[in-house]
Amino acid sequence: MEITLNGINKNQVSTKTQSAKKELISTLNSHLSRINLKIEKLDTRIQKLDTVVENSKYNALMRKKIVEQQKYSVVYIKVAKIENKMEKGISLEVCMDRFENVTILMRNRKEDGSMSYDIWEYFKEIYNQIPKEHRLKTLLLGIYTKYPYRDAEFFQYLKEIYDEETEEQFMLRVKENRKALKKCLDKNGLITLYRGINEDSLQDELALSYTINKTVAEWFSNRFNKSGKEVVEEVFHINQVIVYTNDRQEQEVIVIPSSLDDFYEYADI
Repeated sequence: MEITLNGINKNQVSTKTQSAKKELISTLNSHLSRINLKIEKLDTRIQKLDTVVENSKYNALMRKKIVEQQKYSVVYIKVAKIENKMEKGISLEVCMDRFENVTILMRNRKEDGSMSYDIWEYFKEIYNQIPKEHRLKTLLLGIYTKYPYRDAEFFQYLKEIYDEETEEQFMLRVKENRKALKKCLDKNGLITLYRGINEDSLQDELALSYTINKTVAEWFSNRFNKSGKEVVEEVFHINQVIVYTNDRQEQEVIVIPSSLDDFYEYADI
C-alpha cells in the first residue's frame, strides 16, 4: 500500500518534481541563450567601437600628415617661385621650364593630379614678369594644353596677349609654324584641320584646338557618351595658326579663334 499525502501518492509527487525541474532548466537555458546572444551583440558593438576608435586615430594621424605635407608643399612652392623667377631675355625653353617647376608642385597638392586654381592665379601673379614674346606660348602650352581651364578670364588674357603681338613676333610665329607644318600646307599656305566635337564642346567662335590627324579628332568626338558627336573639317591659313604641338601625341594645332573681338561677351563660358 502506497503512502499518500492529501490524496497524492509518492510517485506522482516525484514525477511532478522532475517535470518542474526540467521546465525550470529549460527556462533557465532559454534565458541563458538570450543572455549569451546579448553578450555576443555587445561584443560585436565593442569590436565596432574599437574599429571606429582605431580608424579615428588613423584618420587623425593622416590629417596631421596631410597638414604637414601641405605646410611643406607651401614652403616648397615659395622656394620654387624664388628659384624660378622670370627674367627678361630668357629663352622660351627656360621660361617654360621655370613655369613648370612651380606649377608641378601646385598640381601635386591635389591627389588626382588635376589643376588647382593656384596655377591660374600664379600665372596672373607673374604675368608682367613673363617676357612678352613668351606670354602667348606660356598661356597655351603651360596651361591650356595641360589643364581643363576654359573660363572667360582665360580668353580675355588670350585676347590681350594676342593684341600685343608685334610684327616681329608675328613673322617669327608664322615662320616656325610653316616649318613645323610644311607637309600639310598647300602652295597658298592653307591647311586642313579637324576637330572632334560633342554637346559639351566650346562654341565654334571660341574653338582653339584642332589636329592634322582626322583619327585623333574622331577619338575626341567619341571618347565620352555624349550626343552631338561630329568631326568638323576646316581650312585655315598658316597666319591663323598660333602654335603646333605634339607633346601629347595629338598633333594639335592651336588656332586664333574666329571671334576675338567678342571675347568679353562670353562671361558665362
